[in-house]
Amino acid sequence: MANQFLIKETMAAMRDLSAVEITALQNGTYEGVQLLGYYQKGDTPAPINYYLAPTTPDPGSDNGGSLIEVSGIKLMHNFVGSVDIRYFGAAPQNLDNTLFIQKCIDTVQIKCISIDNNTYKVLGSINLKSALKIQGDGSLITKTGNQAIALFVGIAVDDVVVDNIRLHGGFDPAKPNNNEYAGLWFSESSHLVITNVSVEKFSVGIRPYYCDDVEIDGNTIVDNHTAGISGFSNNMKLKNSFIQRNGNVNPMTSQQTRDVYLINSSNLEIFNNTIGNSTDPLTRALTVRYGVDELRTGFDKVENISILHNRFQNNGVGIAGDPGVVATQRVTPVNVILESNDFTGTTDLWIDDVFNARTQNNKGIVNYNVRIGTSKPFSLYSFNDETQQVNQNSLSGNQLVARDAIIFDSTNFTSSTGFAFNTVAGYGGLPACTIKSPKSKVPLFDASFSSRFVAGYVLVEDSFRSNLSNRNYFDYEIVNSSSFTPNNISNERNPFFIRVDTVGVLNITAPTNCKNGAELEMILLNFKPTGQMNVTFSAEYDLSENTKRALASLPYTKLIFVKFRYLRGVWREDVNNYFFNKSSAVANVSNANLSNTTATDVAGLVSWINSDLIPLVNANKTQLNAKLESDRASGQQSS
Repeated sequence: MANQFLIKETMAAMRDLSAVEITALQNGTYEGVQLLGYYQKGDTPAPINYYLAPTTPDPGSDNGGSLIEVSGIKLMHNFVGSVDIRYFGAAPQNLDNTLFIQKCIDTVQIKCISIDNNTYKVLGSINLKSALKIQGDGSLITKTGNQAIALFVGIAVDDVVVDNIRLHGGFDPAKPNNNEYAGLWFSESSHLVITNVSVEKFSVGIRPYYCDDVEIDGNTIVDNHTAGISGFSNNMKLKNSFIQRNGNVNPMTSQQTRDVYLINSSNLEIFNNTIGNSTDPLTRALTVRYGVDELRTGFDKVENISILHNRFQNNGVGIAGDPGVVATQRVTPVNVILESNDFTGTTDLWIDDVFNARTQNNKGIVNYNVRIGTSKPFSLYSFNDETQQVNQNSLSGNQLVARDAIIFDSTNFTSSTGFAFNTVAGYGGLPACTIKSPKSKVPLFDASFSSRFVAGYVLVEDSFRSNLSNRNYFDYEIVNSSSFTPNNISNERNPFFIRVDTVGVLNITAPTNCKNGAELEMILLNFKPTGQMNVTFSAEYDLSENTKRALASLPYTKLIFVKFRYLRGVWREDVNNYFFNKSSAVANVSNANLSNTTATDVAGLVSWINSDLIPLVNANKTQLNAKLESDRASGQQSS
């Protein structure tokens, strides 16, 4: 019978070896024991062989899987590679598999445990170790019982991989619970990889606390009571995951529960995720912020945040310093990039007190909120973002720094009502920024922004075209101001847009730096409730009679376009155009009939010739002469 194995169908049968069988093992009659199943034949992946263990050194204690103690002897199986938890007694029919899975993990030589596509119930916590992989097959592990402890716990571990398992916590808010109740909870750990994992119905889905080098890829994290992912993590990659419907609507925690909530975390790459539809409609799906109460060495800043190609649905994004700390004491997030993200539904974006942040090509934002507390030389650059409106202010004492440090370039505004730029209400501070080439269907500024524009703390630089195509005619506002001087640059060809709604007279003075041949274009928009524009030009401007009439005697003038060319100390009018608005149409002129002419008719005709026809002819003559003079001066008139 040498080299033969004693056959046992179950672990219970192997533990019940007779004295004769034990003697046969000891004298070599049997090479070992072949086990065909754990609770019943065939319930493990394949039969395995156990061998009589040496007595010295002591191989250790019975762990229910690799080492079994039977009537004074120990039988041992040396697992190599991945080990199925069923070899240690885990089974779908067990009410609690905590101990079986834990013993499998604790076996020294085991570096990978595999979990088959079944459902396993767990009541307690399972502690992970370093250099371990948990490999599932769509396996479901359900956690019941104590809602104050996590399912999988890793404390001070390195090199842990969790792949292709489903974790269900069965969270019941009516039962005692806390935020420690997580599907995966890591503390002071590093080199963690979590892929193809589903986590739902816990207080928190995944909780990396003070961890480094974490990769969360291709996961589904939904319906967790407080947060989907929450913690402190440096060098994290969160990508290709579906993270939705996390949080709660408890009034006591309103706007405090999130889908993703990361504090004092740096070097984050958040890429190609679908995040949002949070249970709390008022919260932000993704928040990254600095927190003064959670400081720890290595976790005392927020830097290098990259948020790319994500989809945010109904809940937006917030990047912020500590909201509970006064602005001058905050540690600002540094080096933030939000690029090519799609915002749908009621999503907004909060950029709060940042340094060196860039957002670009983001689509569908409802409210783009910017609040700068301690403006640095470069705080925020927004390029080609699409939003309904921008809400912005600066709490910095140096508003001129904020003006140059916050730039909105080529912003595309999608709203058809309200204003493009608004002041954030309730935070003090005032708008201060630079706006370049906005694309808007509505007026650019609310009243506060308008006043800040006049005061010089909001700058507008635009690439307007003289044909006025596809432009918003509210881009420059002059409110309660008595004068305006174009800051002209030689050969500048972009018009100045001036909204005219002052009560008194607006005097347009000449630029201080002028060169022969320089051009200057202006578009005057009449926003006075009634009457003419009340605009005058300084003596350096040579206005045509038509322009003078449009300014002074036509109460229905709505828009005047004039182009000047500088020559020998005078800005000569080169081109003009007007738009008039009247409640009723002007009748066409009918054929003249002088057969029954009266003295009254003659008087009316003379009046019309003197007041309308002659000024019109003279104005055209003056304009033509001015152009001829300009052409001669430029060397364009042939001799």
